[in-house]
Amino acid sequence: MENQYNYFKRDISWLSFNYRVLLEAEDERLPLYERINFLSIYSSNLEEFYKIRVADHRAIASGVTLSEEEDVQSATQLLHQIQAEVNRQTEKRTRIYEEQILPALQKNKIIFYQTPEVKPFHREFTENFFREEIFPYLQPVPISKDKVISFLRDNRLYLAVRLYPKETSPNSSLHTHYFVIKLPYSKVPRFIELPPGMGNIT
Repeated sequence: MENQYNYFKRDISWLSFNYRVLLEAEDERLPLYERINFLSIYSSNLEEFYKIRVADHRAIASGVTLSEEEDVQSATQLLHQIQAEVNRQTEKRTRIYEEQILPALQKNKIIFYQTPEVKPFHREFTENFFREEIFPYLQPVPISKDKVISFLRDNRLYLAVRLYPKETSPNSSLHTHYFVIKLPYSKVPRFIELPPGMGNIT
């Protein structure tokens, strides 16, 4: 008897499961803290998925034999499917975070600055904190095509920086330099409490 059932690929099915976790963050009936926690769980799950499952598919797509059931073509196709689904979910996550979570936090007097536009009464505090507590730990490491960076580690945050003279176009490769900066997660708290009455800032 011919099988009439259609099956989702395991990785696509897993992404659907993780998407249901994300949808919990959209439920306004839940306490705000729980909704933020669901966003965190969703992102953590996705990071682990990329480190394990997507890494394997990328290796196979590049020609490394890891499985008899998957070849270069099928791995490449699956990677395109995964990326398309993740892009769709990322758009949803961004809308939940920016249109629901951030406004709800502001109502509770919690402010997240994510752009250079900082309110004047916060600027002096944040600038002083950066100079005294963060700047001493920043160590830009130059990168180039012929230099291998060996200090990059898993579960760490890094900032990629592109520098070029002011008179040079950002799109020009002439006199452009690239650096990697490890964010000092162990030396500086991720959340910084502002002076009383000003809320919190990241």
